[in-house]
Amino acid sequence: MFLPDAQRSNYGYREMTTETTPESNLANALPAQNSGQVPEGNKPGLAAVISTLKNFRELLVLAAFFGGGLGGGVVWVLNYFATTEQHGQLECFTKLNVRMLQASANANYTGELIKQAKSELRDQQHILGTFKQAHADAEVGATQAKIDELAEQISAFKATKEVQAKAAEKALNTLTQNACLVRDQRKMILDELASGKF
Repeated sequence: MFLPDAQRSNYGYREMTTETTPESNLANALPAQNSGQVPEGNKPGLAAVISTLKNFRELLVLAAFFGGGLGGGVVWVLNYFATTEQHGQLECFTKLNVRMLQASANANYTGELIKQAKSELRDQQHILGTFKQAHADAEVGATQAKIDELAEQISAFKATKEVQAKAAEKALNTLTQNACLVRDQRKMILDELASGKF
Protein backbone atom coordinates (compact mmCIF):
# COMPACT_ATOMS: atom_id res chain seq x y z
CA MET A 1 0.00 0.00 0.00
CA PHE A 2 1.37 3.32 -0.97
CA LEU A 3 0.70 6.20 1.35
CA PRO A 4 2.05 9.68 1.26
CA ASP A 5 5.14 10.29 3.43
CA ALA A 6 3.17 12.26 6.01
CA GLN A 7 0.71 9.43 6.58
CA ARG A 8 3.44 6.79 6.56
CA SER A 9 5.17 8.29 9.56
CA ASN A 10 1.92 8.58 11.48
CA TYR A 11 1.02 4.91 11.10
CA GLY A 12 4.51 3.48 11.46
CA TYR A 13 4.82 2.06 7.96
CA ARG A 14 8.22 1.73 6.35
CA GLU A 15 9.11 1.47 2.80
CA MET A 16 10.54 -1.79 1.73
CA THR A 17 13.37 -1.39 -0.64
CA THR A 18 15.97 -3.75 -1.90
CA GLU A 19 18.66 -1.19 -1.46
CA THR A 20 20.55 -1.31 1.79
CA THR A 21 21.76 2.01 2.94
CA PRO A 22 22.95 2.97 6.40
CA GLU A 23 19.69 4.80 6.93
CA SER A 24 17.61 1.74 5.96
CA ASN A 25 19.68 -0.52 8.24
CA LEU A 26 19.08 1.89 11.11
CA ALA A 27 15.38 2.01 10.34
CA ASN A 28 15.15 -1.77 10.26
CA ALA A 29 16.99 -2.07 13.57
CA LEU A 30 14.65 0.32 15.40
CA PRO A 31 11.26 -0.94 16.53
CA ALA A 32 8.34 0.08 14.40
CA GLN A 33 6.09 2.71 15.89
CA ASN A 34 2.49 1.77 16.56
CA SER A 35 2.83 -1.48 14.61
CA GLY A 36 2.01 -3.83 17.52
CA GLN A 37 5.23 -5.79 16.98
CA VAL A 38 7.37 -6.60 20.03
CA PRO A 39 11.12 -6.66 19.55
CA GLU A 40 12.72 -10.12 19.83
CA GLY A 41 14.60 -9.34 23.07
CA ASN A 42 11.40 -8.25 24.87
CA LYS A 43 9.16 -11.29 24.25
CA PRO A 44 6.70 -11.83 27.11
CA GLY A 45 6.25 -15.01 29.21
CA LEU A 46 7.34 -18.48 28.22
CA ALA A 47 8.71 -17.48 24.85
CA ALA A 48 11.24 -15.19 26.53
CA VAL A 49 12.33 -17.94 28.92
CA ILE A 50 12.73 -20.47 26.10
CA SER A 51 14.75 -18.11 23.97
CA THR A 52 17.00 -17.33 26.96
CA LEU A 53 17.47 -21.02 27.73
CA LYS A 54 18.42 -21.75 24.13
CA ASN A 55 21.49 -19.60 24.63
CA PHE A 56 22.62 -21.82 27.54
CA ARG A 57 21.73 -25.21 26.04
CA GLU A 58 25.13 -26.88 26.50
CA LEU A 59 25.44 -25.64 30.09
CA LEU A 60 21.97 -26.97 30.92
CA VAL A 61 22.79 -30.37 29.39
CA LEU A 62 25.97 -30.60 31.49
CA ALA A 63 24.11 -29.58 34.66
CA ALA A 64 21.39 -32.17 33.99
CA PHE A 65 24.00 -34.87 33.32
CA PHE A 66 25.97 -34.24 36.50
CA GLY A 67 22.83 -33.60 38.56
CA GLY A 68 21.36 -36.90 37.41
CA GLY A 69 24.57 -38.72 38.20
CA LEU A 70 24.80 -37.14 41.63
CA GLY A 71 21.13 -37.84 42.34
CA GLY A 72 21.50 -41.44 41.23
CA GLY A 73 24.54 -41.85 43.44
CA VAL A 74 22.69 -40.48 46.46
CA VAL A 75 19.75 -42.81 45.82
CA TRP A 76 22.10 -45.80 45.48
CA VAL A 77 23.92 -44.98 48.73
CA LEU A 78 20.65 -44.58 50.63
CA ASN A 79 19.29 -47.84 49.25
CA TYR A 80 22.54 -49.70 49.96
CA PHE A 81 22.69 -48.69 53.60
CA ALA A 82 18.95 -49.15 54.11
CA THR A 83 19.25 -52.63 52.66
CA THR A 84 22.27 -53.40 54.87
CA GLU A 85 20.36 -52.23 57.95
CA GLN A 86 17.33 -54.31 57.02
CA HIS A 87 19.56 -57.32 56.32
CA GLY A 88 21.01 -57.04 59.83
CA GLN A 89 17.53 -56.79 61.35
CA LEU A 90 16.33 -59.78 59.36
CA GLU A 91 19.37 -61.82 60.39
CA CYS A 92 18.77 -60.97 64.05
CA PHE A 93 15.06 -61.80 63.92
CA THR A 94 15.73 -65.05 62.08
CA LYS A 95 18.45 -66.22 64.46
CA LEU A 96 16.32 -65.33 67.49
CA ASN A 97 13.37 -67.24 66.05
CA VAL A 98 15.57 -70.25 65.34
CA ARG A 99 17.03 -70.07 68.87
CA MET A 100 13.56 -69.80 70.42
CA LEU A 101 12.22 -72.73 68.40
CA GLN A 102 15.35 -74.80 69.00
CA ALA A 103 15.26 -74.16 72.76
CA SER A 104 11.53 -74.96 72.89
CA ALA A 105 12.03 -78.17 70.93
CA ASN A 106 14.97 -79.16 73.14
CA ALA A 107 12.94 -78.42 76.29
CA ASN A 108 10.07 -80.55 74.96
CA TYR A 109 12.46 -83.36 74.05
CA THR A 110 14.05 -83.19 77.48
CA GLY A 111 10.56 -83.30 78.99
CA GLU A 112 9.93 -86.52 77.07
CA LEU A 113 13.25 -87.93 78.37
CA ILE A 114 12.15 -87.04 81.91
CA LYS A 115 8.85 -88.89 81.39
CA GLN A 116 10.69 -91.96 80.10
CA ALA A 117 13.16 -91.84 82.98
CA LYS A 118 10.34 -91.51 85.52
CA SER A 119 8.53 -94.45 83.93
CA GLU A 120 11.68 -96.53 84.09
CA LEU A 121 12.25 -95.36 87.68
CA ARG A 122 8.76 -96.56 88.67
CA ASP A 123 9.45 -99.89 86.98
CA GLN A 124 12.77 -100.24 88.80
CA GLN A 125 11.12 -99.32 92.11
CA HIS A 126 8.50 -102.00 91.49
CA ILE A 127 11.26 -104.50 90.69
CA LEU A 128 13.13 -103.42 93.83
CA GLY A 129 10.03 -104.10 95.93
CA THR A 130 9.72 -107.53 94.35
CA PHE A 131 13.40 -108.34 95.07
CA LYS A 132 13.05 -107.14 98.66
CA GLN A 133 10.10 -109.47 99.19
CA ALA A 134 12.07 -112.35 97.71
CA HIS A 135 15.09 -111.47 99.84
CA ALA A 136 17.34 -111.34 96.80
CA ASP A 137 20.02 -109.06 98.22
CA ALA A 138 22.29 -109.15 95.15
CA GLU A 139 19.52 -107.98 92.81
CA VAL A 140 18.33 -105.39 95.34
CA GLY A 141 21.75 -103.69 95.30
CA ALA A 142 21.92 -103.60 91.48
CA THR A 143 18.35 -102.35 91.18
CA GLN A 144 18.96 -99.70 93.83
CA ALA A 145 22.01 -98.51 91.84
CA LYS A 146 19.83 -98.24 88.71
CA ILE A 147 17.21 -96.31 90.69
CA ASP A 148 19.83 -93.89 92.00
CA GLU A 149 21.24 -93.43 88.48
CA LEU A 150 17.75 -92.75 87.08
CA ALA A 151 17.07 -90.25 89.86
CA GLU A 152 20.30 -88.40 88.97
CA GLN A 153 19.36 -88.45 85.27
CA ILE A 154 15.94 -87.04 86.06
CA SER A 155 17.39 -84.20 88.12
CA ALA A 156 19.95 -83.45 85.35
CA PHE A 157 17.18 -83.54 82.72
CA LYS A 158 15.08 -81.18 84.84
CA ALA A 159 17.98 -78.72 85.13
CA THR A 160 18.62 -78.93 81.38
CA LYS A 161 14.92 -78.43 80.63
CA GLU A 162 14.81 -75.39 82.88
CA VAL A 163 17.82 -73.85 81.11
CA GLN A 164 16.28 -74.55 77.69
CA ALA A 165 12.90 -73.15 78.74
CA LYS A 166 14.60 -69.98 80.02
CA ALA A 167 16.52 -69.63 76.74
CA ALA A 168 13.28 -69.97 74.76
CA GLU A 169 11.58 -67.43 77.03
CA LYS A 170 14.52 -65.01 76.72
CA ALA A 171 14.46 -65.29 72.92
CA LEU A 172 10.70 -64.73 72.87
CA ASN A 173 10.99 -61.68 75.16
CA THR A 174 13.79 -60.28 73.02
CA LEU A 175 11.67 -60.74 69.90
CA THR A 176 8.62 -59.09 71.44
CA GLN A 177 10.70 -56.12 72.61
CA ASN A 178 11.96 -55.59 69.01
CA ALA A 179 15.55 -55.42 70.21
CA CYS A 180 16.72 -56.36 66.73
CA LEU A 181 15.68 -52.93 65.47
CA VAL A 182 18.32 -51.18 67.60
CA ARG A 183 21.79 -51.56 66.09
CA ASP A 184 23.76 -51.84 69.37
CA GLN A 185 21.37 -54.35 70.91
CA ARG A 186 21.29 -56.31 67.65
CA LYS A 187 25.09 -56.59 67.63
CA MET A 188 25.09 -57.78 71.24
CA ILE A 189 22.36 -60.36 70.53
CA LEU A 190 24.14 -61.70 67.43
CA ASP A 191 27.42 -61.96 69.37
CA GLU A 192 25.72 -63.88 72.19
CA LEU A 193 24.01 -66.19 69.71
CA ALA A 194 27.28 -66.84 67.89
CA SER A 195 29.17 -67.59 71.11
CA GLY A 196 26.40 -69.83 72.47
CA LYS A 197 25.82 -67.65 75.56
CA PHE A 198 22.25 -66.82 74.62
